[in-house]
Amino acid sequence: METQPVTLGYWALRGLGERVRLILEYTNLPYTQEIFTAEAPEKWFNDRKPELIKKNPAINLPFLIDGDKVISESNTLMIYVAHRSGKKELLGRNFDEQLNITTVEGVCKGLHQEF
Repeated sequence: METQPVTLGYWALRGLGERVRLILEYTNLPYTQEIFTAEAPEKWFNDRKPELIKKNPAINLPFLIDGDKVISESNTLMIYVAHRSGKKELLGRNFDEQLNITTVEGVCKGLHQEF
């Protein structure tokens, strides 16, 4: 059975979308990208966002569309991809690993904000 690709939407830069791209590649989950540019921000703000907000009132970039699901927030996307790809072990195989993963994620988020 072939898996339908999910759609990742983000700006035309790495930023918060890059780690989602990396986990999509790592898990081999098929995906397409919907890229928005700073030169034409209205494509996101005026065209796409109003449509998606009907399905997810908290919609923002990056987002992931999988069938009827419209998901946003990069941490949530990471968790979703791990489950959707069948690689839940990426979330930690036990409580201690989960704590370590969340700690590293927090440190990385702090570093990201500094840069």
